[in-house]
Amino acid sequence: MIGYGQDFGLPTDPRLIKAIELTAATKVYDSAGDPWAPRHQVTDRKGRITVDEPLDSEQGAGRVDGMGAYRIYSRTRDSSTAAANWAFTSLKRERSYTMNLGHLNAGHRLDMTLAWMRHVGRTDDGDRTAGATDKYYEIAPIADFALTLAVDGRNIAMSDSDFDNLEQLSYKLTKSGNYTLEVFRYDEGGIKNETFALAARVLNNPPMLSQLGASRALADGSDGVSRSFDEAAALDGATAVPEPTTAGLLAGVALAACARRRRR
Repeated sequence: MIGYGQDFGLPTDPRLIKAIELTAATKVYDSAGDPWAPRHQVTDRKGRITVDEPLDSEQGAGRVDGMGAYRIYSRTRDSSTAAANWAFTSLKRERSYTMNLGHLNAGHRLDMTLAWMRHVGRTDDGDRTAGATDKYYEIAPIADFALTLAVDGRNIAMSDSDFDNLEQLSYKLTKSGNYTLEVFRYDEGGIKNETFALAARVLNNPPMLSQLGASRALADGSDGVSRSFDEAAALDGATAVPEPTTAGLLAGVALAACARRRRR
């Protein structure tokens, strides 16, 4: 992906690569045979969903899919992908950014990820090389964002995590209409102008999970699997662990340890 970006003059910033890789990840069964699901979410009386722990407790975002990531990075549309887009930009506090996804149909699945940086400084230990014996410190508190999905101007789902520096949604559409994604930056944390990356894709016919042997270990196909929020809500008791850092993502999307950001 880095080579492709360099060849075509695209940003190769870790925030963008992270957002694309997480969005493209394939949803699979975990080791206990449970399908991928966000760790925690709530639904209000109007049916609007808020996901405050967006990654699966075992799989994270899912299994790395290099070809799926390429399709998003290259904004390729084909028989499986109705839309693929990304943005790499910045926001001041209490400002918003909107990505228009156009008209989408019921049955499509929309995957989306928002990623931004922690601000960390380093004091060298004298060897002029970054390493474990250097001193690392926080330059600024972590910024706080929310990611909202809307159809025909009505908000239907939001990722507003209490942890780390990402937001993510995976949503099977139940209504045809004009869809948008809104990134909102809260007043707390970060620097004056905070850079972020947003990636999104729309799958035409997202494959369903199929049982593969006794462990049901992997999903069939490379384009992921659909999991509605109602189905995910039926799974309870997931243990919360921190979201992955960019470095952990590049080694494997599923698990990594990060510090926690403030709880609202």
